[in-house]
Amino acid sequence: VPGVSVDKYVRAKGSTEWVRTMVGQPGQTVQYQIAYKNTGNTTQTDVAFRDQLPAGVTYVPGSAKLKNTNFPNGTAISDSIVASNGVIVGTYLPGGAGYVMFEVVLPTVDKLACGSNLLRNLAFVQPKGMNYYYNTADVTINKTCTTPTPVYSCDDLTVTKGDNRTVTAVVKYTAKDGATYKNTTLVWGDSKQNVITGTTGTHTYAADGTYTVKANMLFSVNGVDKAPAVNPACSKTVTFS
Repeated sequence: VPGVSVDKYVRAKGSTEWVRTMVGQPGQTVQYQIAYKNTGNTTQTDVAFRDQLPAGVTYVPGSAKLKNTNFPNGTAISDSIVASNGVIVGTYLPGGAGYVMFEVVLPTVDKLACGSNLLRNLAFVQPKGMNYYYNTADVTINKTCTTPTPVYSCDDLTVTKGDNRTVTAVVKYTAKDGATYKNTTLVWGDSKQNVITGTTGTHTYAADGTYTVKANMLFSVNGVDKAPAVNPACSKTVTFS
């Protein structure tokens, strides 16, 4: 009667305790172990081990080792342990056992989502002529994210005089962390105004005089239209005589 036992464990590198679940840190090196035992009463040949890594987890090349009765102190095996074909780890009599251990690096913080990230590792064992058996080990990484405060402001207004009482107005702004620029209403100071969606507008005055040009900006802040606080930098005076 054939029988197979498969267990999957994980631990932080440097730890001596194998566990089924642990809390990890971004970029941390951890070790996985696949534990197999022939629980049947017939010999199992060409036993294949294969490991499926969670997304974002990186295998450390050259780290895979096999331990069994032939190699009690461990022997290096192929990196194919994490490939689709896996690794053949030998023949096992009833009661025989084999263990494969290797190292991986957990995802860095920039590759994690906000909140709890579950990294589930799958280990597969398949003796020749039999179905595969599997088990899992979990690493959880918690990432705390803070929601930035939207920043939006009118930073500068430059008014340049040209010929025939023509002026060119150029605005500068800041929009980040959830804020995007929509448009600016340029108020020319002579009862005229126009809306620009870019940063530059022009106007020609009908008569000499002193005029105050204002840039009234509009931003989309997390989907809501908002105007920044009054900023003297976005109000300039121009004189024609």
